[in-house]
Amino acid sequence: MKVLIVASLFAPWRLGGAEVVAESSALALTELGHEVQVLTLSPDQGTSQDHHDGYEIRRIPLVNIYPLQDMGRATTLQRVRWHIKDHWNSAMQIAFTFELKKIQPDVVLLHNITGFSISIYESLADASVPFFQVLHDHYFICLYSTMYRRKKICDGQCLRCSLLRRRHLKTTQFATGVIGVSNFILNRIKSMGYFSGVPSNVIHNLSDKPPKINLTEDISGSCPKIGMHPWLSWNFD
Repeated sequence: MKVLIVASLFAPWRLGGAEVVAESSALALTELGHEVQVLTLSPDQGTSQDHHDGYEIRRIPLVNIYPLQDMGRATTLQRVRWHIKDHWNSAMQIAFTFELKKIQPDVVLLHNITGFSISIYESLADASVPFFQVLHDHYFICLYSTMYRRKKICDGQCLRCSLLRRRHLKTTQFATGVIGVSNFILNRIKSMGYFSGVPSNVIHNLSDKPPKINLTEDISGSCPKIGMHPWLSWNFD
């Protein structure tokens, strides 16, 4: 099976657990004998293609105000402009669609999509490619993915986040399935209407002794059975 893994950042550039999980799933699927390609954003705004541990990594430029690696140095105005563009980044949708046509995956596994933007959901739906979203944080309901502002946890969406995440409500319904790395993150996002009607499951992050589960080859149905050794397995019925 040809599997495409999409992640905003990928090794050796990491911010947290999401990048570790994406890298581990790429390696695990490769070890199971599947053809794995990773699509990620380039740190130097260039285009590159290389192989690592048996799978291919394709890096493409981020078309936005600044690259992800410069977010910590951006001004408030630059950040506002960046997030407005990330709300629905048509330029990244075009770039993603171009890569999708070249790769022609059987299934797509999305991790963090900051920078790619939710617009890539439309590309995947138009191409009729089954895809699964892994929820690592609050990206779908919060511009900064944290639900934390002014030294306190947000009880709900502020007006700004609600407006710039409104289009996500409908678009997330295109997903074949959604996975939360915890009950909390999955329930919170779904309780606000995102991924409404989309089959879901909770699959916790890496464990010391994960079960060995094979990846099912049959993805002909709308909700394919997919296993991720050593990280996860799920079955949406």
